[in-house]
Amino acid sequence: MVGKLMKHELRAIFRVLMWFMIAVALLSVLTRVTLELVHPLSGTVSGPVVGSAAIGLTLMRFSITSFWYLSVAALSAAGSVMCLVRFFKSLFTGEGYMTFSLPVTPTKLLVSKFLSAFIVTIACLLEIVLSVLIAFPFEEITILWNEISVALSEISAFLSMDPLFTTELVLLLVVMIPMGLVYLFLIASIGQLFTKGRVIITIALYYGASFLIGIVLSVLLIPLLQIGYVLSMHVVMWAFIVLIAAFDVGGFFIIRYILSHKVNLVV
Repeated sequence: MVGKLMKHELRAIFRVLMWFMIAVALLSVLTRVTLELVHPLSGTVSGPVVGSAAIGLTLMRFSITSFWYLSVAALSAAGSVMCLVRFFKSLFTGEGYMTFSLPVTPTKLLVSKFLSAFIVTIACLLEIVLSVLIAFPFEEITILWNEISVALSEISAFLSMDPLFTTELVLLLVVMIPMGLVYLFLIASIGQLFTKGRVIITIALYYGASFLIGIVLSVLLIPLLQIGYVLSMHVVMWAFIVLIAAFDVGGFFIIRYILSHKVNLVV
């Protein structure tokens, strides 16, 4: 049943998201064309085009490239926004009557939502990587890859000196993967408890909670770093791993409790 729920969820999301992805792909091709016309380093125009035409092409390159950057940034956020919209709409509006009439538990509903959101996130990341490969000439991609390879080599050399730190870093990344979605779904689940102005209240809850979390982290960060300096940075790493994992698990169960007992459907 989880697979069927995911299939329906992914269809609803990509029905809208695919237009963003198509637009980014087309802009990537257009950006590549303009970069081939105008030399990316010197700003000179390839071929016999000179004078005002060269200036026009240079301005066109700058405009299209800037628009491409904005479209990539928009796509990186569009996936999360679409998943959040689907989560809210399919569970806490009139569509929720149909959703909760299905023979599935709140746990299966949540699992399908999280897995679908994970697939959408991966799809958006792959689209962004492909877009970069299309938009930029091979020479620039090679330079960028060489710089990344050097950075990765330095990181690998640092991590090889402390295998335990490598394990801790992997665990930290694993618990951080669902953290953003848990946070968004938790805020949406709490916001739907209000009947009037629920969208505005949800947005206010998001920014208010983010502000408070930022303050708490800034207050706790210095003591944690001091503890790491006195004892070991491994203590700090495990503290972050435990805290984030507790947030993931606790947030999941709170959302599940709300779906089981506190759903406030508004048509």
